[in-house]
Amino acid sequence: MTRPRETNATEERYRAKIQEEWEQCTFGTHCMNCIPASCVFYVLAKDGKVVREEVAGVIEPVEPGVPDMNPLLCQKALAWSQELYAPERLLHPLRRVGERGEGRWEQISWDDALTEAADAILDAIEEIGSRSILMEVSPQVAASIPASRFLGTLGGTSLDANATINDFITGLQLTFGKFSFSQSFDDNFHAELTLHWHSNPAFTWIPSYHFWTEGRYRGAEQVLISTDVSPSHVHVDYHVPVRHGTDAALALAMCQVVISEELVDWGFAASQTDLSLLIRTDTGEFLRQSHLEVDGRNDRFFHAPPERGVVPADPASLKLDFEPLAEGEMEVETLDAGRITVEPVFARLRRRLDRGYTPEQASEICEAHPDVIRMLARKVASKRTRLSMGMGAAKYYHGDLISRSALLLLALTGNWGKKGAGTGSWNNFTFDGTSTVMAKTKPGVEGGMEVVNLARTM
Repeated sequence: MTRPRETNATEERYRAKIQEEWEQCTFGTHCMNCIPASCVFYVLAKDGKVVREEVAGVIEPVEPGVPDMNPLLCQKALAWSQELYAPERLLHPLRRVGERGEGRWEQISWDDALTEAADAILDAIEEIGSRSILMEVSPQVAASIPASRFLGTLGGTSLDANATINDFITGLQLTFGKFSFSQSFDDNFHAELTLHWHSNPAFTWIPSYHFWTEGRYRGAEQVLISTDVSPSHVHVDYHVPVRHGTDAALALAMCQVVISEELVDWGFAASQTDLSLLIRTDTGEFLRQSHLEVDGRNDRFFHAPPERGVVPADPASLKLDFEPLAEGEMEVETLDAGRITVEPVFARLRRRLDRGYTPEQASEICEAHPDVIRMLARKVASKRTRLSMGMGAAKYYHGDLISRSALLLLALTGNWGKKGAGTGSWNNFTFDGTSTVMAKTKPGVEGGMEVVNLARTM
């Protein structure tokens, strides 16, 4: 027979205090001002009011050998119930009675507030048109989804949330055509090396930061690339300070090292990127079918396996059954310019990096030591590397170039499409997708598909 675990006086006092505070316990989460918005909490209530919240820790493991998602909480969520009853919280509609900025308001009824808002919407539709109704999307995702549906029904205009919160990593969208990817956050446990770039995960990714610390027990290394010393830097193996806005130079110098030291995973880069496609040396354009054939298409491109010459790139599959030319030139006959020379994109990239982004040259720009640049580049090329690109990069005017340069490093080293590699953004934090988890009316895949199908009909 197993003996019950003994408790001490402090624990008993805690148990007694909690027991006095609540009389009802339910599950809850926090879908406002938060990504992942899916942390599971016990919500303790008494007399119809929330008095306390505690992490539930009931999430089952996703993959054998990988830590589960628990405890999945942060201090912000634990303090959420305090906001419910804070004196600053608005519980009734207010109407401004003074001048703008004067701070004078009067309380009105919900009927009056809704009527005035509806009248203004009807006036706008009648006088100008429904597109004159603007909605500035809120980072409070749970509030934005139903509001967006309503606005879509009216035919109004929803403004770009990036202009409001600027948490959109443009480089991901430009490179991949999408911003959020499908892996869940426990995939970080598989990484052998993580580059925390423009990020402070110990503070901003609290619910899931443990996957990185647990990965370190398996020998994984962590690198923080940032302009400042943050709470995260004490938890990493290397902190690489860079001068504000010069991260692209650092990333390109690492790419130059990978190429010059012949560390490129050419099998991956040739098939999964455009580095093996041919470009014209006279115009710098991709060699297109329209350059070679009458009525040829502008969206058809070419490789050059040495033994076969110029061959069209398959628009239906990235898989190659040959090794395309990486460097060198060849001649082709074009319709517009006669006989010209073409070369792979990779050859032009190498020259550009050798000309302006050696570690010594980049060090003058980003202020990271050349030896550090070489060390990091070699690690990325030899380890399963994860790029943890934070939202700091999105705040720069040319932040897209920062993230795209870092993505080039992943492309050259084959760090994509396998566990523990690649990069991602908001969707890392959720289990069901950032846009569906708050809109679902039932659990599981069925609930997610219901939301997707509804969106298709709007």
